[in-house]
Amino acid sequence: MFFVKEKEPIRWRTYLKRIGLLALLLFLYQLAEVPMSLLALPHLSLPWIIFILICSLVAVALIIWYAWYCYQKVYQQVSHKITKSNIYLIIGGYLATVVMAQVFTFLNSKIYGQEDTANDIVLQTLMSHNSIILVAACIFGIFVAPIVEELLFRGFLMRGILVNLKPIYAIIISGLLFSSIHLSSNPISFALYATIGMILAYIYAKTDKIEASITVHMINNAVAMILMALGY
Repeated sequence: MFFVKEKEPIRWRTYLKRIGLLALLLFLYQLAEVPMSLLALPHLSLPWIIFILICSLVAVALIIWYAWYCYQKVYQQVSHKITKSNIYLIIGGYLATVVMAQVFTFLNSKIYGQEDTANDIVLQTLMSHNSIILVAACIFGIFVAPIVEELLFRGFLMRGILVNLKPIYAIIISGLLFSSIHLSSNPISFALYATIGMILAYIYAKTDKIEASITVHMINNAVAMILMALGY
């Protein structure tokens, strides 16, 4: 069953505050990625590498905590337990992301001659610098990104801002905004990330458990990151 609307409509002032908070969270999330990018600088000494890794760890820990705190402020999730039916939906959701990724990758190749999205190319380039960045990028992509992005684009957005819309509209908007933070060089690659975002939003709306969409997101990213890592 999809989540139901709030009994009382959210006031415009509250909407504006929550939209501003979402923008702030996204900005902080982008800042949390900066320390990892610094590892690509040439001739870094070991003390500097350790210092940057510590800064990166602290930054992502803080953003995860703050994103969870904001989600809890707008919505108290009834249950956090993953049930058997949730597992079936998680598996089905992941398979759906795989199928849609193959479809859009094929279209991207045929129409624009691109085998990878701009987002993946940037990530592959970053990972190719050295093994430290490769490991850090894998950790960030598999664990940090799914947790933060699901808390923001599914939990906080759908429960704190889009809660009075019909679920289908909330799912579509969630997917579109999710795609907007991923680099896209053409409409096909944008549609790819938007579709994946909508699948994740559907899973969250259907289960009412942020852990379910986080799990699908983690599996999807883990497979992609492992394939990229094996390439290097």
